[in-house]
Amino acid sequence: MTTFGCVPRFRFGKYSAGEDWHWWYMAFLAVEAARGGTRQSVAPDLSWPESRVFGCRLFLICALLSVGGSRFATAKDVALVSNKGNVLQSITMTELAKVCKGQMSRWSDGKPVTLVILDPDAGEMKIVLQKVYEQKPDEVKATIASANHGRANHPAIVVAASEQDLVRKVESIPGAVGLVDIYSITSGVTVVKIGGKNPFEPGYPLHGN
Repeated sequence: MTTFGCVPRFRFGKYSAGEDWHWWYMAFLAVEAARGGTRQSVAPDLSWPESRVFGCRLFLICALLSVGGSRFATAKDVALVSNKGNVLQSITMTELAKVCKGQMSRWSDGKPVTLVILDPDAGEMKIVLQKVYEQKPDEVKATIASANHGRANHPAIVVAASEQDLVRKVESIPGAVGLVDIYSITSGVTVVKIGGKNPFEPGYPLHGN
């Protein structure tokens, strides 16, 4: 921890209470105004004890907003994207579960099935673990290892380092599909319907909570 004036400097993900303290200060003022306790000149009139209280409140606001933002991020729809050379246009949840568990080896056109996903421990995988695998992260890791056993040259399931890496892998691997946040989709892949539904449509199976 370092300090920025009287405000502690902590990093939450990509946000820093020290680097972006003016933004957080405005958030602090808004909260204090809602509580009816804001003076027009909060910072200039603060004594040392008051500044410590100010810093603590500001730090708590930073933490809450950062945690809240991460929760919002995990509540987005997850899409199944496909290599553009695939014939796949729609899939059922039962078929998707088989793909995710390495139980489907080839598509109808003969191309080998390759699934690309994020690490099961990633927050973005929460919906997939709950609604597709119905397993805990460690169980999914064991499923991946089992599916890839004896397939070192062409694994059934590939774990990507990031959503951008996931999309690139789907773009470049014939027969590949991947599960990714809808906001990471590019024009280089095709979105596959799940249960006859596209993301955002009512009844879409992988809608965020």
